Amino acid sequence: MSWARQLAQEVQALSAQEVKQRGISGSDALAVRWSIASDDLVDHWENVHGSAAGTWSLPLAGHFTAVRQTYQAIHSKRLVILGQAGAGKTVLAHRLILDLLETTATSGPVPVLFSLSDWNPSTTPLQMWLADRLARDFPFLGVPGSYPRSNAANWLVDHGLILPVLDGFDEIPDKYHSDAIDEITGADCPLVLTSRKTEYARAVRAAKAVGRAAAIEIQDLDLAEARRYLVLGTNKSRAGAWGAVFDHLNESPDSPASRNLISALTAPLMVMLVRVIYGASPDRSPEELLDTRIFPTYKSLEDYLLGAYLSVSYGARRRTVSWRPKLSPGQAHDWLGYLANHLSRRDTHDLVWWRLSRSLHPYGRFFVTTASYGFAYAVAFCGMDWIHRQVVAGLVSGVVDELVGGRVSILAGGMIFGLTGGIAIGIVVESGFRFGRTGPEPERFRLTLRRKREESWLASSRLKKLLNSFAKGLAFGLMFGFSFVLAVSALNDASRLILGFAPDIGLAVGLAGGFGNLVISGFSDNHHSQAASPWGLLRIDRGVALLRVFVVSAFVGTFFAFRESILAAILLGILTGAATLALSAWGHWLLYVRFWLALTGRLPWRLKEFLEDAYDRGVLRQSGAVYQFRHAYIRDYLVRRHRS
Repeated sequence: MSWARQLAQEVQALSAQEVKQRGISGSDALAVRWSIASDDLVDHWENVHGSAAGTWSLPLAGHFTAVRQTYQAIHSKRLVILGQAGAGKTVLAHRLILDLLETTATSGPVPVLFSLSDWNPSTTPLQMWLADRLARDFPFLGVPGSYPRSNAANWLVDHGLILPVLDGFDEIPDKYHSDAIDEITGADCPLVLTSRKTEYARAVRAAKAVGRAAAIEIQDLDLAEARRYLVLGTNKSRAGAWGAVFDHLNESPDSPASRNLISALTAPLMVMLVRVIYGASPDRSPEELLDTRIFPTYKSLEDYLLGAYLSVSYGARRRTVSWRPKLSPGQAHDWLGYLANHLSRRDTHDLVWWRLSRSLHPYGRFFVTTASYGFAYAVAFCGMDWIHRQVVAGLVSGVVDELVGGRVSILAGGMIFGLTGGIAIGIVVESGFRFGRTGPEPERFRLTLRRKREESWLASSRLKKLLNSFAKGLAFGLMFGFSFVLAVSALNDASRLILGFAPDIGLAVGLAGGFGNLVISGFSDNHHSQAASPWGLLRIDRGVALLRVFVVSAFVGTFFAFRESILAAILLGILTGAATLALSAWGHWLLYVRFWLALTGRLPWRLKEFLEDAYDRGVLRQSGAVYQFRHAYIRDYLVRRHRS
């Protein structure tokens, strides 16, 4: 199946990049090891083996390069990977994906990593959620499947051609843990699940272990392994300093300084941070880590390492790519802190461009919408009025005269138009946030209609989708048209417009919006491969948004060209096109993120380049179409710094 092969190639590239950035490959890599988890965290061994022939367990102890052998030793092919925060669970999952792809390149299920942070198991079945995430992260999987009412993502999931690697069970809210275990247990397929041990153990005690799954627990590093890794990551002149540090830890393991540092040096994440910090900073001495005046508690030591890692990452490093922006550590801290605080408030780890508008307070967002579109509407109104008066006066009657009746000046008319139009769009946009909760989602299309016999145009789900799209467009148009003209009428004391012009605009914009949605919904995802990246979705959504703006503007303009005048058609086409753009994910990205958040200094002007640079520096990681902070520790540290 070409879909599975293409998916395997993209997944392999993503996982290889993750393993490389984590510094786990190579001869000097950390030796991540694990042992079998305690028996109370494992399902009955008869279920794991698929037979009641015995009650013995499996010898699942292993190390980083042998994770495939551990997984393949399990008869059910269902594995839970447990460990403390920063133990390396996610990177071990990526290593397993790479190893499995070496043996399943031409056949067998494709292992794909899914971040569980935004899954609500009480409302969304696991199979449905997996298909939705596949179609989002790999747009080419949105093409029609081989039977009605499916796409390629559904087809792959339903036919067992996906091996879900479910990352971050502990990131699901506690109240959903029982539902999540039930859903995962009920999935009739091999799978891998990662979680912090404490959260998973609490969920197992409250419910049960994941059915038919064995479990392993990543062990803490020993000091000898941490010493080897740190010495090999720095120049030889530093070997003596590291020797003195580890000698103190071995000789006085119970001292406050030793307890703090041993807690850090037994966690792979912290050891990697230490290596980056002291390997890149010759002016820093490792012996300072034992100073209890600077680090009286483990938390103070942890915060220092996280902050120093970010400072080193954005410090005087060699710029490996020409487009990397020149940033100071302070700028990077501030912008990353704003993003981290946004994620923390939404209780998620997934950073997606189409939801950044949610970081604004609703009142602030309403102000930005009203002011921006009000100004644009005022300029458009005054421009059309000037053209009418100076260029074609006496030849055609414009919408200006219809609305102001010659009783106010051009400037006053523009202010009325801008104020009422901006308020109308602000109400419509905030209504979408209120009822949609997360705002608009990115959309997709392709340039050829489906013609497969099994994909009937009148299939019930297809017809329902089209009717729903038309209804949404019609509702938006009616709301915008009536609220806009009603506001103008109230300010201008032209009550006849309420009975005359308002229904025309409302119905015309509604039909145009509905027809625009119908046209877009008549197309499906692009067949061509799109990189599994956030910016691939942005490019696709931009194309859809511009096409919808053109369709709506053309429809409204044509209607009023016959109904009123050319100028009325141009003006109302511009206004309704702008309003249509205001409801798209790309429109929100332009107005709130690229303009307002950058103007107020909360985010950089070139956010796309900033996020790509953060990924290149290892501060962020990529999971399909979303970014995430390299670790929850980094996100939480930035949140604390931002709020303080």
